[in-house]
Amino acid sequence: MKLAKFIVLLCLTNLLLGACSSKPMEKKEEPSSSKKSGFVLNNKMVDGLKQGKILDTPLDLSKVSTMADIEKVWGKPDEAIDHQDLQDYIYIKNGQRIMITENIEEEQVQYKFSFSISIATTRDEILKKMGKPKDVHAKTILQYTYNGYKIQFEKNDKNNWLVYLARSI
Repeated sequence: MKLAKFIVLLCLTNLLLGACSSKPMEKKEEPSSSKKSGFVLNNKMVDGLKQGKILDTPLDLSKVSTMADIEKVWGKPDEAIDHQDLQDYIYIKNGQRIMITENIEEEQVQYKFSFSISIATTRDEILKKMGKPKDVHAKTILQYTYNGYKIQFEKNDKNNWLVYLARSI
């Protein structure tokens, strides 16, 4: 019984000392939306998209033919989602969520792979960098086609756009 009282007293002492600590807990600062996205819509990024590439990644539609090509560089995906005819592979790199969609359907395939990233930007900035889109849907989807690559910007929230990059087969 004395041992049980001693253990309870020791636990209470630890709790009291921890609560009375003179150093306050540090509050982690949430990064702003512009800092969350590792991708920036600049001229270099635009040129890469037009050539089927997402800069600073192994994502190059002119070279990627299998998931093994990507796994050689990045390893296994953080998450995989099976949609029967489509397989989504999600990687988290530098706080950025990157989705690779593999189309495994044999018939009526429009593309084999597509890549999705998020960019903190505005509609005006997209239009300034990319020019007039081929198609516009309700001002929230802007579609472009360059060199056989489909580039689509889809508004996610105020200043955050999802960018989809696919190569037509």
